[in-house]
Amino acid sequence: MKRFTLYLATLFLLAGCNSLPVIDGQKEDVDAIRKQLLGEMPLPLGAKIDNDASLILGSGENWTGRVVLSIPLGSAEVFNSIREQFQASGWALLSSVKAKNSILVLTRQERTITLEISESGSLSNSSRVLLSVAPRNNALPSPRRPDPSPRP
Repeated sequence: MKRFTLYLATLFLLAGCNSLPVIDGQKEDVDAIRKQLLGEMPLPLGAKIDNDASLILGSGENWTGRVVLSIPLGSAEVFNSIREQFQASGWALLSSVKAKNSILVLTRQERTITLEISESGSLSNSSRVLLSVAPRNNALPSPRRPDPSPRP
């Protein structure tokens, strides 16, 4: 029986290690790491990055990829906050849709960002934000009109 109890305790201990935070430090250290990875990307207060669902390639002001955020605010409040913060940081609004699942598309210098904002769940007043950043491609060819001549 003691052997089983020891085995069970070890199993719980190992399972607990899997859920420990990767970054173990002061708030300033976490902010410094976030700034190093995401550059001057304005994020709402209380935003938490979902490490498992995010993919960051590069760092600083030239990173590209996808970051999934959990924000402890309603989606309408997050939409307005993010739009204002990004525009105040020099991002130009290209397009926006404010609905149940809202979308913002912004650009700055040679980068484009798309933000998809949705409610996290019905019981909590929190939002999930999918933030995708990519280089802006100005070299795309213009769409062509179809040839009006009939084909044999």
